[in-house]
Amino acid sequence: MKLSRTLGIAVCAGLLSAVVLGSSPRTFAQDAEEGAWGTAATANPDESSSPETQTPPLAIGGCWSGTVNDTADGTGTAVFGFVQSSNGKILTHSSTFNFTWPDQSFAHGAMKGTVTSKGFKFKGNAGKGCPVSGSGKGDESGMTGTAKFGGECAKFFKNVTFSITPGCI
Repeated sequence: MKLSRTLGIAVCAGLLSAVVLGSSPRTFAQDAEEGAWGTAATANPDESSSPETQTPPLAIGGCWSGTVNDTADGTGTAVFGFVQSSNGKILTHSSTFNFTWPDQSFAHGAMKGTVTSKGFKFKGNAGKGCPVSGSGKGDESGMTGTAKFGGECAKFFKNVTFSITPGCI
């Protein structure tokens, strides 16, 4: 009787362990990666119950292009190269932006950021002392957004807006 009771407890404990271990989410190194400039993707535990986190992030990986506009330079070309983490929520440091205008003005560089079901946010640099941040909203067929430059670049690039669609020109 004692052996069967011990065996029953061991089986129950084994099943309980399997349920607990089997239901734990799989994690990857990229999941622990931080989003744009030190904001962890899971920094706010209250976000897990918001509708935004229940909807998967947009699948925007790849090349997107369109137009960029600013007060001084007018309309030019915008190209984004989005590289998403395995869970799709992070734009990795391999992501890029490239803005060029007909008057030979340009801004380009690496960026990182976050992706949601409604768009993306990013931060990067267009050279030393030339930080840029911005965001785009839309869906997997097209997005519009803004970029704000700091440092020396803020003197040249003002009220920057862009409109992009998947694919490069």
